[in-house]
Amino acid sequence: MIRTAFVIFFYLLVAVSPVFAQVNPAFPYTAAERSMVMLEALRENVIEQTLDQPDLISPSGDGIMSFISDRLHPYAETDFEYNDNIYLLKNNRVHDFINRINPGVKLLLGPKDSRTKERNYLELDLGGNIQNYFINQKNNRSNPYGKLDASFGKSKYRFNFRQDYKIKSVPASLVSAGIPGTTDYIYNTTDVSWESAFNRAGFDIRYYKESYTYIGDYRLSSSLASQKAVFSTFWIPDNAPKTRLLFEYRYDIIDYPKASNDFNDYYKNTYWLGVSGRLFSKLSGTAKVGYETIRYRTGKEYRTIPVYGDLFYRASRRSLFSFYASRELGTSNYVDEGNGEYLTIGLNNRFQLNTKLNTIVGMWWSKYKYGSGDERFIYTYPVKLEYAINKWLSGDLAYKFELAKSDNDLYRYSDNVFSIGVKVEF
Repeated sequence: MIRTAFVIFFYLLVAVSPVFAQVNPAFPYTAAERSMVMLEALRENVIEQTLDQPDLISPSGDGIMSFISDRLHPYAETDFEYNDNIYLLKNNRVHDFINRINPGVKLLLGPKDSRTKERNYLELDLGGNIQNYFINQKNNRSNPYGKLDASFGKSKYRFNFRQDYKIKSVPASLVSAGIPGTTDYIYNTTDVSWESAFNRAGFDIRYYKESYTYIGDYRLSSSLASQKAVFSTFWIPDNAPKTRLLFEYRYDIIDYPKASNDFNDYYKNTYWLGVSGRLFSKLSGTAKVGYETIRYRTGKEYRTIPVYGDLFYRASRRSLFSFYASRELGTSNYVDEGNGEYLTIGLNNRFQLNTKLNTIVGMWWSKYKYGSGDERFIYTYPVKLEYAINKWLSGDLAYKFELAKSDNDLYRYSDNVFSIGVKVEF
């Protein structure tokens, strides 16, 4: 219950965007819209690694009904939010009160351990996200989602599979759409991987397919499809059995399937060297540096040195720090913006005050420099207080402040978001 609330909260708070893009003046999108789908899956993965704990399930009886009831977990979450700048604009700010409801049900077979994936499990998660705006009621939405997550293996081999489908909705501003409202897209991803380990060495093979299909505004210029193939080898040192020294090769294909031409389609080659696992007694995670090339259908080519890290430091029994950093060539979900380069750094701390009360404090910083010369800095500061009333019921209070600075006056803004929420899970 608490784990799921943490994941949903930080997923809503953290936003990063691509940088160094070739901006078309005819498409002056705001920072919020540039970042609405970039790095979404990556952020979610980092958050899950930070906050997930194994769900140990023990049968309580015999028969099929007992088997199902022990593993079927209905849940519901609701939060009430006030946002003083829902479209993230410097001028013509629009405020609103928003009520979000998230009912769902999970079927979990086996003890899930998504951080280490050392246990066999299968999880099916089905539900819906309902949002109601008190003033801007045209933004109201009811969006379904579904996820299948599984991991199987024994000894030296492991197979992982994940299928994720959801309809997402994000605000569209006066700047880009002409009228305020909400644009919608279908997010669909398939992630399959195989790992083999032999004594002190091994290899991983992964295939990842992801698509963003817009069903509202920007459906022609924004629908994005990507495929990724990854091959990595690792070596485990004798004196560090929980640490992996790794080499990784990744091949990406990016396509805008509904665009009028394929000028902005490209493929990407990335080579990584790094380390993962338990680095020190209290420090774990992944840190790597690489070399990357992007080549467009038009023949244009870019090169850069990407950096990636997600590190988790257990300062004490009550305190867990998570650090995230990323610099990489990437693409915008808007075809006319072309390629971009981004830099993002984030730090979160989860502190347990007592058995029922937790605090989460974060700081996120992003720097963007566009091809037109516009530089943008976005600072995000989330704070949350969560209280576990009992085993199946919890509540929370949260606040987020975000500030964007830019050479272009259109992209400057500040935003304050206050929320209160309740979550139940059986």
